Amino acid sequence: MNLTDRYISTTALKEAKKSTRDLIHYYEKPKERKDYFDFGNAIELYLIDPIKFNEEVAVFDDRDFLNKLALDRPEIKSLTATSDYKKFKESFYQENEKKMIISATGDDSFETIRELAKLVNKHPERHLLEGDYQRSFKWEHWSLKRYCRTDIIKGSRIVDIKTD
Repeated sequence: MNLTDRYISTTALKEAKKSTRDLIHYYEKPKERKDYFDFGNAIELYLIDPIKFNEEVAVFDDRDFLNKLALDRPEIKSLTATSDYKKFKESFYQENEKKMIISATGDDSFETIRELAKLVNKHPERHLLEGDYQRSFKWEHWSLKRYCRTDIIKGSRIVDIKTD
């Protein structure tokens, strides 16, 4: 791996502070998708770019399926343990494998996103969430090539949505 031509993010720089081995491992290991990252990114998209939200986020809503399954098979106590439910869920995840997937209800859900959006939209500084979204920057400092991607740039302000 040739690191001399690579622009390094703050996350990668933190790995480099540990050791060169950790930095190389950071770049070579497969990137792991975590639900809580998907939720945070989904909130950003919903607030900033609803069209992109609809393209990149799939909302998993199993309520109708579970209600129908309960009517068809009332003897079953754990509907989510059935093979029918598992097939339904697996099919949804396969159809949306390239998208961020969030639940319709509960913690870290679309329901939560909508409630947070209501609060954000009432905030007097809501206008700060309009501007260049996820703009990338590259620069060199003492021959170290650096890279970052901001959430929003509006005028001279840089806004990080999750940290406010």
